Amino acid sequence: MPAGSSGGLNEDMVAHDSLREPRSDAARNHQALVRAATAALHREGPRVPMATIAADAGVGIGTLYRHFPTREDLLGYLTHTSFEQVLANARAAADDGTTGAEALQEASRHPPDLVILDLGLPDLDGVEVIQGLRGWTSAPIIVLSGRADSTDKVEALDAGADDYVTKPFNLEELFARMRAVSRRTISEDDEPQFRIGDLTVDLAAKRVTPQDGSAADVRLTPTEWHLLEVLLRHPGKLLGQQYLLNEVWGPGYADAAGNLRLYMAQLRRKLEPDPAEPRWLITEPGMGYRFQPDGAGSGAG
Repeated sequence: MPAGSSGGLNEDMVAHDSLREPRSDAARNHQALVRAATAALHREGPRVPMATIAADAGVGIGTLYRHFPTREDLLGYLTHTSFEQVLANARAAADDGTTGAEALQEASRHPPDLVILDLGLPDLDGVEVIQGLRGWTSAPIIVLSGRADSTDKVEALDAGADDYVTKPFNLEELFARMRAVSRRTISEDDEPQFRIGDLTVDLAAKRVTPQDGSAADVRLTPTEWHLLEVLLRHPGKLLGQQYLLNEVWGPGYADAAGNLRLYMAQLRRKLEPDPAEPRWLITEPGMGYRFQPDGAGSGAG
């Protein structure tokens, strides 16, 4: 297996490492691997070779693969445990009676990687906190709230929140939302490619091509391209109608929701395998739209 591969256990590598790990060493090796992986990921990013992590931890590559059979297992473990710590810190802060103003001050001293925000704060409305954060940070913001009214959701999303979770919620759902928003950061310098059904969208080349090359490129108008690019550059993120109207058409089109519906329908007709049951270009009724990168949308048109 190449060092940077994300595959599973390689028998040739394991042959050079002990196939039996004494139980007394297992916990120590696990902790060493987690520490080494955390440091390596911060240093080199998610493509750091697995062999580098094993060497940094002082264990053989076979030991690494027995603890974490694939790269995805390792990244998933680190992500999940990091979120557990985030929630533990959040609970501690809530127990201390943290206010919105105190949260903003703490965030300015220690810039967050991700924010979980309850709208029901004792001193400020949660939307004011979102606006305060968005003045200087692009860190993902997930709103937790017992307010189920779509107006509150739209207001929070338009203020800059990335997602909105209504109480009560399942903890695993929250973890999934946290993982999703953590994956969404795409550098403005990047020109990524995306898949929608059997099509490849290349933002750099401004082309939509069938993956098997069996048909001609899909032609999009400049406005369709602009709308599609805004959605693709925020994969999984719910984008409010006002945000999209301002980004694509400008500030004078705040009341032109019909334009947005029309162009979304046109994009679906050109890109979705089944425009009536969209899986990638999803409508969130009363709130906005999102690009679902895994094609697991609910089919809301």
